[in-house]
Amino acid sequence: MTFTIGINTVVVSDIHTITFNGKPVEQLPYQTTDVTIRQATSHFILIESKDMHIAYDGNALYVTLESFYRERVRGLCGSFDYNQDNDLRLPNGKLTCDTHIFSRAYQLNDTKPEEHVPEQFDRPVAVCFRRGSEKALF
Repeated sequence: MTFTIGINTVVVSDIHTITFNGKPVEQLPYQTTDVTIRQATSHFILIESKDMHIAYDGNALYVTLESFYRERVRGLCGSFDYNQDNDLRLPNGKLTCDTHIFSRAYQLNDTKPEEHVPEQFDRPVAVCFRRGSEKALF
């Protein structure tokens, strides 16, 4: 799992193998002026900056952001706008209800994520979300 925080990059291979800007972290807690990495419990690594907290146990990721990020993020953790109906927004701006397409769209590799998102879906138009009389169709 790779985290980019400002100009810093933290890579957590498992909760016992961590690198910071390409250099192995030998002992926790590890602290710089911008980032603190510590063992929160026997199962969780906590990566903290002034604006965010990331807890990682090797399987699940828990992200807490300051309110400054409200409506300024999107991706696998949603859009942080308190509207669950648009949390599955693809990098190309379209909504999907297919979690497989959604997760593949944000997969990092040598190409841009948008190149893996089909422009046309191979199934009929679907109603993904309903709330009152509002519908999101594609």
